[in-house]
Amino acid sequence: MAVFQWSFLLCFFISHWISTTAGESYVCTVCKCTSSNNKLRIDCRDRFKVGFNITLFPKNTVWMDLSGNNIEGIDWRFPKKVRHIDLSRNCISSLHGKPFERLIFLRYLNLEQNKITFSESNYYPDVFIHLERLHTLNIKNNSKTSVSAHNIDTAFSKLVSLKTLKMDLPFNVSFGSGFKNLKSLSRLDVSGITGQCNIVYLSGSFFQNTPFLKEIDVSDCQISNAEKGPFIYLSHLEKLDISHNKELGFSSLPNITWGLNQTSIRTFRADDIHCLIGIGTQLTMSHIEHLRQTRLVEISFARNRMELIGKGVLPHMPETLEKLSFGLNRLTTGIYLFEFHTLRNLKEYNMTLLLKSQKYYASIFENCIEKRDSTISIGLLNEIDKRDGQGMLNYWKPNITWYFPPKLETLFANSSKLYMEFPAVIINATSLKNVYFQNNMLFEWNLPVFGAEKLERIDLSNNFCSRMSPHFTKTATGLKYMNIARNMLARSLKADQRCQLFRNQRRIEEFDFSDNRLVHLPICTFQNMARMKILRLNNNQLTGVNIRIRHMINLSFVDLSNNRLTTFTDETIEEFNQLFAKTKVLINLKNNKFQCTCENFDFLSWMNQHKHHFLQIEKYVCSDQNNRFDFRKLEQSLRELKIQCMNLEMWIVIGCVMITLVICVIAVLIIKKNIWHIRYFLHKNPRGGS
Repeated sequence: MAVFQWSFLLCFFISHWISTTAGESYVCTVCKCTSSNNKLRIDCRDRFKVGFNITLFPKNTVWMDLSGNNIEGIDWRFPKKVRHIDLSRNCISSLHGKPFERLIFLRYLNLEQNKITFSESNYYPDVFIHLERLHTLNIKNNSKTSVSAHNIDTAFSKLVSLKTLKMDLPFNVSFGSGFKNLKSLSRLDVSGITGQCNIVYLSGSFFQNTPFLKEIDVSDCQISNAEKGPFIYLSHLEKLDISHNKELGFSSLPNITWGLNQTSIRTFRADDIHCLIGIGTQLTMSHIEHLRQTRLVEISFARNRMELIGKGVLPHMPETLEKLSFGLNRLTTGIYLFEFHTLRNLKEYNMTLLLKSQKYYASIFENCIEKRDSTISIGLLNEIDKRDGQGMLNYWKPNITWYFPPKLETLFANSSKLYMEFPAVIINATSLKNVYFQNNMLFEWNLPVFGAEKLERIDLSNNFCSRMSPHFTKTATGLKYMNIARNMLARSLKADQRCQLFRNQRRIEEFDFSDNRLVHLPICTFQNMARMKILRLNNNQLTGVNIRIRHMINLSFVDLSNNRLTTFTDETIEEFNQLFAKTKVLINLKNNKFQCTCENFDFLSWMNQHKHHFLQIEKYVCSDQNNRFDFRKLEQSLRELKIQCMNLEMWIVIGCVMITLVICVIAVLIIKKNIWHIRYFLHKNPRGGS
């Protein structure tokens, strides 16, 4: 009987060891494993596109990253000693079966970007059982709506050590009495920027059951109305962010800030709490009256269409204030400029101007009605009804036709602080010929502009553009002048091997492509521009100019100055020879450093032969500063270089002859010195000698 018991125990331990070893070996085959002090870290990010098939993990695993693996359900048990679990970016839709049971050492759990609905079936009372040591929980970006989620606080009440909670907040979800047990909870992030949030109406008791919070982020939560003193219960509150709730307006600040003097507030952010477009706003003393008695160190009212700061606002700011931001507004001069001296502890002040216009579709068609001082608060039900059509605007992109005055010929929009991708629009401009958009920040030209057939002149220089699509100029077939200088289009041009960018610009007469960091030009870039008169490619990084230009019979000037040209290829020289026979074109090659060597003698001679085609050739320089070659005395320098090259050739021949002679002499001496040895060897080996 004893033998049987010992055999049973031995078999059990052997099978356990085999299963553990096999599980670890398979996991570490498909994932990255690192071990330290017998503690295993498993990095399995983005390893499985379909069919996650790992169900067994080594017992000594303490850190796991299983994000981005299309996991649909948790049908395995985690190692009991694990402290970090990341299951974000998967397809998990259910938390049934107590998947985190007995994980008493777990500190961090990330379930972000899954499909877990906010319902009592998922957040049942025991879903987080045994997670008494968990300090960070992230369940953001899962579900836009909730299903019977009124009593989920029981599930969260088990997380007694939780410090940071990041979650979605659908409309009918609130913080119930179970959250009172979370005495360690100090940071709450329900921001709609990184998840889903729809509070709409912020009641005075909304955070009553979370009295220990220090940081709250309710930005972009579609809050349009706030009851008096919603944060008065949070005596430990240090940081509050209500930004991007566009319908609040400054008129909601008195209610929101009421009672903040009873908290420990240090940072308050109210950026972008107005609609995108509208008349300028004014910040008055009534808006910030409850901030005076706080201990705030940082306040931000950025991007609120603010044009004026009312008299007395700055003197009524907290005395402890060190950082103040009115950035991205429309501030004009006012008496407030003489009140800055009252902010005695201020260390940082931000009043940067609005450098970009609002988004093309969002600003015009935004369904936004901000609360103003002169309006009465709208009821909760009305606020919900007003949003019924909001979802349609998220998917509907209107087809817009811009009608210009029928006789308009020139449009100036230069230096207008335009900051956007060039929008796809249809324009009705029967007479528009000239458009100036230079000195803005139109950083991508991807979408087509329809109705620009009569456009003759366009200036898009200095727009920081880094991407240009072939569709952009597709309809601009009448262009005669195009200036796209001082951008960053090198990558777009390099990728245009089929030469589609300018295939429809057949009437171009002047083209400016300077200052674009160009390194290479496809040979067919300008193949359709037979009417070209002026071509500017200066201030780039070109090392060669292998392009087709022989067909440009009207070409009068080519600017290739300030590049990295050292010589021309035979193909390029032939292109210019064909052009020289038809035109009197001038070429500017200043501030390139040419190779003034024997290898480049033919190119230098060609330049001398056609020097009347080269602008200010006397100012050209060589790459070798110590070289005696002088373009001011081009013919003389060529003669001297030719002599040097001839002398060099002569010395090379003499050197080769001398080396050959020396080798021959040495060989003869060696043979003569060893003649008897050679004869003896031949005598002993008559066959070898024969």
